[in-house]
Amino acid sequence: MRHRRLVSALTYASMMLPAAHATAQIPTATNVDHVGLVVPNLDQATTFFVDALGAQRIYVFASGPGTASPASLASRFGVDLRASLHGAMFRLGPNSNIELLQYHAPAQRRTPPRNSDVDAPHLAFFVTDLDAAGAYLQAHGCHLRSGPVEAKDGPNQGQSNRYLETPWGLTLELIRRPSDQPYKAETPARLYGPAPEWTSR
Repeated sequence: MRHRRLVSALTYASMMLPAAHATAQIPTATNVDHVGLVVPNLDQATTFFVDALGAQRIYVFASGPGTASPASLASRFGVDLRASLHGAMFRLGPNSNIELLQYHAPAQRRTPPRNSDVDAPHLAFFVTDLDAAGAYLQAHGCHLRSGPVEAKDGPNQGQSNRYLETPWGLTLELIRRPSDQPYKAETPARLYGPAPEWTSR
């Protein structure tokens, strides 16, 4: 137990080191444009994103053999030469563009990655009521994991999280944090949010 407390204290101390000021930048970049997620069924994922999450579908597209855009996906994404995809772009809330992609490819791995796997994605939402948000997503077919869990110390002290899985296995996170957290005393950098309201510009 003493060893655990020491490790916890050292971890906390290392996390509280002053953050370096961001100086690196991609030339001419102005913002993150979108985050892409590969889904097993585009129709299923579209229905969930629109009906449960309130996303706005902006456009749909297709690429690969047998589509209107047959340019090779292999050279662009390193996939099989026979692969094709269908996708859609969404606006989600006030600050996010989300791209959903469904691939058709030989030897495609269909099992969703575990949270401990490299490149495993999750999508997080700031909420003011974890219970209400969790119950709502449960009613839309999500599996609710144990929790919520509150950070008792560290740079994000006071923050509470709850995790769920969509019907196809994407991890969703619900997060609630107080306006004043320890990290704010150590760095001028600030997390985005909460936004004034859930709307798209």
